[in-house]
Amino acid sequence: MASGQRYVQAITYGPVVLSGNYGSTTLGSLPSLNVDSISRTSSTALTFTASANGSTVNLIPFYDAHGHNYTVYWYASTAPSGYVNRNRYSGKVLEVYQRSTADGAAVVQWTDNGGADQQWTMLIG
Repeated sequence: MASGQRYVQAITYGPVVLSGNYGSTTLGSLPSLNVDSISRTSSTALTFTASANGSTVNLIPFYDAHGHNYTVYWYASTAPSGYVNRNRYSGKVLEVYQRSTADGAAVVQWTDNGGADQQWTMLIG
């Protein structure tokens, strides 16, 4: 995350910072990246695609970003859909019982059904 800007993020794959390849297009502002759209396009190279401002953009390692316009920072107003907390012994995931939004709601183990009540966001700080 860029200092002081909660929703400005760099995208990484392990230790590698990925940059958006914009070719000859000059960026007038920071693009808005759909974080859920990031998809790896090769099993041997660090190449990805994603959707930013309604268009597809290729993501490549920053160290390969030469000869074209690029960005390494993105406005990402939404987090990924969420993380699932799966118990390694039971294989079940944490779920908010009956999708409650009340204070003190029970959190239980349940079979993974992909529901929103089984997705969590990790906040740091």
